[in-house]
Amino acid sequence: MWPRINGMRTLELGSPGALRDELNALVLDGAKTATATLRAEYTEEGEGLEAPGEHLALLDNGGAVLAVLEVTDVRTHPFLEVPWSFARAEGEGYTDLEHWRRAHLRFWTDTEGRHVDATTPVVCGALRARRRGLIPPDAAAPGGDLFATEDEPETTATAARPTSRARLTRRRSRPPQCRPRDRCRRPARPGSRVR
Repeated sequence: MWPRINGMRTLELGSPGALRDELNALVLDGAKTATATLRAEYTEEGEGLEAPGEHLALLDNGGAVLAVLEVTDVRTHPFLEVPWSFARAEGEGYTDLEHWRRAHLRFWTDTEGRHVDATTPVVCGALRARRRGLIPPDAAAPGGDLFATEDEPETTATAARPTSRARLTRRRSRPPQCRPRDRCRRPARPGSRVR
């Protein structure tokens, strides 16, 4: 079985290292909205296919949750019948289906040591980022504060991604009596100096 975080299956893209960093950055930037997995991997792990509406925890190289993804569609195609619309949605700069096939064949055979032919079943999953940023494992499950509305406070976190200059940030929480344009001072703690 694949690891779970608060009941969600985890998703580790590509192989550990630079490739995972690059693929995660594409997901977080919104360019990568699909991913392909060999059907055999599900069988080996004793896992069923994802279902639309299911949430997955996207992990970085260190096992931290970078985002919560929602599965929007799952289809299985023979390797040679994966459609161009799916290959393009992977967001990795493929110029055509042949380019997509060469890249995936090289990864699955050379990196993972698997046998892939024209009829090998490929699970094509469409994803949407529901929550981006470094997410504490105890807050990663659907519900609770995971899907906070605009008015709910969030914590602050930043992280650099090697393939992107974009920063992951979350709003700072404000004391409840403050409105966005107000300058608020937090009450002084006993024994502290007030300037």
